[in-house]
Amino acid sequence: MSGTKTAPPPPEVSPTAPGLHLWPWELRALPALISGLVPRPNAVPLPRGHGAPVLLLPGFGTHDAAMLLLLQRLRRLGYHAKTWGLGFNSGDMKKLVPLAIEKALALNLKHSQKVHLVGWSLGGTIAREIAREHPEAIEQVITLGSPVIGGPKYTATAAWYRRKGFDLDRLERGTALREERTPLKVPVTALYDRHDAVVSWTACIDRRSANVQHAEVECSHFGMIVDRHAFALIAQALARQR
Repeated sequence: MSGTKTAPPPPEVSPTAPGLHLWPWELRALPALISGLVPRPNAVPLPRGHGAPVLLLPGFGTHDAAMLLLLQRLRRLGYHAKTWGLGFNSGDMKKLVPLAIEKALALNLKHSQKVHLVGWSLGGTIAREIAREHPEAIEQVITLGSPVIGGPKYTATAAWYRRKGFDLDRLERGTALREERTPLKVPVTALYDRHDAVVSWTACIDRRSANVQHAEVECSHFGMIVDRHAFALIAQALARQR
């Protein structure tokens, strides 16, 4: 059974890359997925969406298909939810952020409403950049196990980025500088799991944004997009900013 806990951010801890010993925890995603597919007619009702637009952004190396269960759940609640439609998340921020901005602005224009952004892992990092550039078009950002500190440095993808020639220390400094110079103006809800094997939970804690709430979950990194308890937190966060 997964659990959740909403609380102020925990005491600051220097981030480190997640260890290999955490990977068995990711197996929790499978029962969470199975449970998520089983109808629960007696479940506590979640707040309705009333047509608000929501853009879903997948994690590194994943595709719109990874967000389908989340998409269906949001649509059943009455949200105009859409996946980003950009195919696989390649990790190329310079290429993807401008394209994702176009998608968010088009959704904002279509519905004449500010857009809610829900991003998983690197998708949440991209969502933050959209909101940083265009706060006038964004209602809020919800991140699911997304690195706020260090870019990819404190994630399981760090070695991949190094092989591609990226200087992770330089990326970390650049991330910190953006957060310092242009902090997010929109509300943020950040979900994290202390046993996350993909993104260090300490890198998911947002200590710079003025309006941020953190929610601790116990469902694994891969479970965040399928777990019922995590989805309840997402639905509650969306309802707070309608």
